[in-house]
Amino acid sequence: MIKVNYDATSGEIKGFYPDDINYASIPEPYIEIDAETHADCINNPGNRIVDVTNKVIITGTVTVTLSTDEQITALDSEYQTTISALAQDYSAALMADKLFGTTIAEDVYTEYEAAVTAYTTALETIG
Repeated sequence: MIKVNYDATSGEIKGFYPDDINYASIPEPYIEIDAETHADCINNPGNRIVDVTNKVIITGTVTVTLSTDEQITALDSEYQTTISALAQDYSAALMADKLFGTTIAEDVYTEYEAAVTAYTTALETIG
């Protein structure tokens, strides 16, 4: 048998502890599984979890719930570079329009507005 340490809340598998190795201690909680179930877990990484109610391995993935601050940080990381680059592009486009009589600033500004709107909408969704 093989002991499987898991997260008591999410069921995420944290480690495997085969009986043929003498461990000083095995972290709790854990369940015991057979070699066939262990092989299934190894062959399907990230797609097996422990059903914490029934104490068995099931097909599933761990759902990570981010805090509001973590969600905002992730959103900032996703949009900041794009919005900053578009702001710089807009500034350059304005200069080009004045110097060369082009009309590209309007298109760049439209892209900038779309990115800011997408960011704001996503931020409002977070709360």
